[in-house]
Formats: sequence, C-alpha cells, structure tokens
Amino acid sequence: MSWQKSAFLAHWRQDLPAAIVVFLLSLPLTLGIALASGVPMFSGIITAVVGGVVVSIISKSPLNISGPAASMAVIVASSIQGLPSFGAFYLAVVLAGVLQIALGLLRAGNIGDLLPASVINGMLAAIGITIIKSQLPRTVGYDRNLFLQEFTTQVSGAKAAITLPAWYTQFYAEAVVISLVALAILIGWNHPKLFKPAFFKPMPAPLIAILASVLVHLFFQLFFPKTALSDMHFVRVPDSAKDLFSNFSFPNFSFLTHAGVWSAAAAMAIIASIQTLLGVEGTDKLDPLQRSTPLNRELIAQGVGNIASGMLGGILLTSVIIRSMANVNAGARTQASAILQGVFLLVFVGLFPHWLNRIPLAALATVLVYMGFQLVRPAVWVQSYRKGWAYLLPFLATIGIILWTDLLTGVCAGLMISVVFILRDTFHPLYLAVQEGNRLTIRFEKDLTFIQKYELNQLLKNIPTHATLILDFSNVDFIDEAISTLLTRFIQQAPQRCITLNIETGKNTAAGHLSDLVHKLP
Repeated sequence: MSWQKSAFLAHWRQDLPAAIVVFLLSLPLTLGIALASGVPMFSGIITAVVGGVVVSIISKSPLNISGPAASMAVIVASSIQGLPSFGAFYLAVVLAGVLQIALGLLRAGNIGDLLPASVINGMLAAIGITIIKSQLPRTVGYDRNLFLQEFTTQVSGAKAAITLPAWYTQFYAEAVVISLVALAILIGWNHPKLFKPAFFKPMPAPLIAILASVLVHLFFQLFFPKTALSDMHFVRVPDSAKDLFSNFSFPNFSFLTHAGVWSAAAAMAIIASIQTLLGVEGTDKLDPLQRSTPLNRELIAQGVGNIASGMLGGILLTSVIIRSMANVNAGARTQASAILQGVFLLVFVGLFPHWLNRIPLAALATVLVYMGFQLVRPAVWVQSYRKGWAYLLPFLATIGIILWTDLLTGVCAGLMISVVFILRDTFHPLYLAVQEGNRLTIRFEKDLTFIQKYELNQLLKNIPTHATLILDFSNVDFIDEAISTLLTRFIQQAPQRCITLNIETGKNTAAGHLSDLVHKLP
C-alpha cells in the first residue's frame, strides 16, 4: 500500500478527476447490469465496490477497472436459473474466485492466447444479442414478472377485464418517451458538433441519459399524472443506509457438494478469466506510458475479488473495458483512480440510496440495449464475412450455439471449428530465420493464426535491441486478428527498443496495413 500511496500523491491531479468520471459512468452501468443479470440492485453495487477497491489493491494493472460487466450478465443470469437458490449462486461465485487464483498460481495468464479472435467476437456478439432480446421489452415498459404480478392482483380483485387494458397502456407512454430520450442522448452526446457547457463535458452519456429519464418522469407526474409510471417500474433499493447495508446476502455452503454449483463456478471462472485477460491487454494498449500488466497476478487479484464479492452477496466481476477506456481517456495514471471510484460509489450509495429509486428501469434497459448493439453492430458481421470462411464459420457457430445452449458450450464449439481450419498447417514450420551480423530476416512460411500467437510473441520478445529486422510476409495470405494486434504493438514499440524495422509483403496484401504502419514510424 505504501507504493500506491506515494504514486497517488505524485499523480493525484490526474487520478482524482479520472476517478470521478469513472464513478459517474459506473453507477448507471452497475444498476443496469444487475437488472440484466436478474439479481438485486445491491448485489451489483457490492460487485462494483469490491472490483474497484479489493481487486485494484492487489492487481498490478495501473489503469484497469474491474466490476460487473454486461458481457458477464448472460452467464450470471443462466447460472442463477440453473441453481436452486441465490445462496448457491453466491457460493459458485466464491468457488469461481478460488479457481481463478489456482489459474494464476499455475501461471495460466496466457490462456487468452488460445482463443481465436473469431470465437471471441462471436461470443461478444451472442452476448449482445441476448442482452438486446432480454432488455428490449423493458424499454417500452413491459416486464413479464411485473405484468404477471399486476395481472394476478387484479384477477384476485375480480377487476381484470375492466382495468387490465388501462393499466397496460398507462405505463407504455412514459416508458417509450424515456427510452427515446435516453437513446437520443446515448447516440448524440459525444457528437463533436453538440454544444455542451463545460460542467457537462466530462459527464458520460449513460449518466446524462439516466438524469434525463428522471426529469421526464417528473414531467409526466406534473402534467400527465394518470399515465406516469408506478413505483414497480423503478430501481428498488432500501431508502436508508441502515436498511441498505442490512441487505447483505451470503453464500450457502450446504451446496458445496452440488454438481451444478461446481459446473457454474468452472464456467464463470473460465469465461471471466478470458474476459479479464482480453480487457487488461486492451487497456495496456491504451496506456500512454506503455506499461504491461502481469497477467498471472491479475488472475489472482480477480480471484480474490470474486471470493470477496460472492461472500458479500455480489455477482461475478471481471475487467470492464468500457470503464477502463473511460479511465484512460480521463487521464488516470495509477491504480488510485480505480480505488477511489469504488470508494465514491460506496459513499454515494451509503448516503443517498433513496436517489437510486428515482431511476426508471426503462432508462437502464435502454442503456443496456445500446451497449448490446455495440457488440453486434453490422460492421462486426461485414468484417467477419470479408475475412473468409476460416474466420466466418467459427464466428457464426459460436453465436448460434451460445444462443441455442450456453456460453461455455458455444465457445468450445467455435474453438473446435477453428482448430479444424488450422490443423492442415500445424506441422509446417512457422518461420525461417536468417541472421547476418546485426541484420535478422524472418520469413513466415504459412498463414498466421491465433495458435501461433504464443510462439510469435516469444520470438518478438527475443529480438535484440539495435537490430535491423526484416519481416517477410510474402508467403502469408491470412493474418488472424490476434496476430495482427500483436504485430501492431511490436511495430509501435520498435523505436523504443532501437530496432530498425522493414516489412516485405511481395504480391500479397495480408500484411499491407503493417507495412503502412512501419512507414509512419518516426
């Protein structure tokens, strides 16, 4: 903690404002993810606080933000549905944390390299589709559970035939207006031509959308009280801090021998670990200081965080790239920003829990639908098609099988299909290296896919400083997205290692963008 304190004192002017920005973004997203996961809102808040404080203290990642993630809401919801109680689910989260610690101790931090980009993007697209499908009805005010609850109440009072249509239309009008206003803000808030007062510029779009939805509800209460939303269509947490913090839930260890608990724990541990490693890698690429996160240490930190989250009644946590990007863009420099945003969230919820009950569920659902669309936008499908069958088939198979079965089965199926496409090239050498003094030529002998990522990463790490390196891609027709990202990062760091770099592509265009990147180096 002493080094973290000294780092904060040196960078507090950057870390404190960044923490405020991330806190403002985390609050609405945390509530929305809890809604999508099918858990009490307080469970999501616990997870965000633990991810911000506990994980960040243990982790060596300078800029990563951990907490509940929209991409994990699908596996959380399916795990809850498949287990006998919330207590059993919280136990599964604890066990998932234990498994993550084991993965970290076994130095499995490179497991993310084993998944091809096609499968990862297919997984994210399937998650996006599932989120949209589950939350779209809420954007117009319809919630099946609320509908059945109200219908049952009216039937018991023998009024269903008279009042049910009126009740059904009353909450539609305001919910639709709230969703349209929120969606307009989410789309247009960051438009460069939109004038924003200085006070509003650092505020993230989801927060503005939520605040606007509260104002819309006040408008309906004043001018159209008969069509205003009822209390059941708002966030519901205890109104006082005393009641709020008495709502902690705990794992039920009597389910320790339950096979379903261990199955859910294993699935959550694997998926959350992959998500974390990908998120941390993405955050490191955004770091202006080009620092690298120890991946095995990160798995241990995430594991400890999930144990703490499950013990307190929280859900699965992981690295959250959206909040991490906001942290980087806000100018953060150390873990202090992540810790502070967790503290701010805890203080706000402790002092002003009644404010949360003013947030319409339709607004949170709109934020989630917008996030889901970002995972499944048309450009993702177009790019997958253009990369050929070796990429497209695993991508489509992963999506289809996840939607048909579950997340882990779909990922495994997509991986198996990817392996089929690369088995024919497995036994050929990856490259031929020729060294003449300080001049090193590496000619790649086959297409580059995710399965060669570890070998290629080790090769590039061992390139000596002050070397003249020629990378020859003349025999390469396809470069996987994971390999392309690795090579791009190496090219960007080459000047810092005093490596003179040249790219040869021959008649092929697979590495054309890499050649362009080298030409732009200073």
